[in-house]
Amino acid sequence: MKLSNLIEGLRILLTPLDTLNWLRVEKQARIKENEWAFLLNVHIGEAYYICGLIEAFRKEHNNDPVVIVIPKRYLAITKLFPRISRVVVAGKLPIPFTYGFVSLRKPRKGILLLPLGPMLYNYKGVNFLDSFKIGLHLKPTAKFSKPLQQSHKSILKATRMLLSSGLKPGSTIIIFPNALSTISLPKESWVRLVKGIKSRGFSVATSVTGNESGIPGSVPLHFSLDEAHSIVQAAGWFVAIRSGICDFLSSANCKKTILYPKYSDYYHIGEFNENINKFRMIKNLSLPNTKNLQEYEVNPVLSPKEISKILS
Repeated sequence: MKLSNLIEGLRILLTPLDTLNWLRVEKQARIKENEWAFLLNVHIGEAYYICGLIEAFRKEHNNDPVVIVIPKRYLAITKLFPRISRVVVAGKLPIPFTYGFVSLRKPRKGILLLPLGPMLYNYKGVNFLDSFKIGLHLKPTAKFSKPLQQSHKSILKATRMLLSSGLKPGSTIIIFPNALSTISLPKESWVRLVKGIKSRGFSVATSVTGNESGIPGSVPLHFSLDEAHSIVQAAGWFVAIRSGICDFLSSANCKKTILYPKYSDYYHIGEFNENINKFRMIKNLSLPNTKNLQEYEVNPVLSPKEISKILS
């Protein structure tokens, strides 16, 4: 059975139950008649871009209040954008099987909406951020809000965390090797990169969750999404496979290096499409505070030349 057929079968089976769950969450959010409400049970990057466009949305809608319904794990994203009127942290949230149900609802105030646009990576001049402008029915010229910066207190706390882990503040590279929407590099490449980092005098850590041990030769470092901005700023540099954490950390005051692997089976959806990387590259999105950002397309097995380029 093809994966696409299996997904369609699951969608048909689960949509009725999940639609009821959608309506339950909508009731829980207690949306007022004058409020726009958006559910962000999506990836980190998608949630980040939608939150960053709320100020532009309100400007185009008479400054109407906007409610964001979000899982607790993404609460840190909303804290970067103070123009969000109200945040509702919900428990069991609807999953993507109800996207079809939501698309039938005419966008209006007082109900729960899902502001996702099409991923038009084959259209010249259209980028990742544009998809969310389309989903929110914004003008192409709508501006992404400048995220709030971290407090001096939070940076000091992150600095102490690095020191307690044997890492050098200002001279540490944090590695983010995992992603949900991109196939990562093989372990061999990350090990080579860690060796290259250490040979250049940096200390190196791997962002880990749960029981993960991190890349061999690096220090496993546990921290929450709330702490991520402060951690990478205290460290001085992060290197990541392209994922939602890259979007979230794009405004961090540190050096940022993002890797786009060249795979034939990209995103597990078939043939590699060279337009996907260009579509998602953060440097093409005209975001605020994206200084010191480098993005590279790399081979799955990193060569010494590629490692030198990444660490330049």
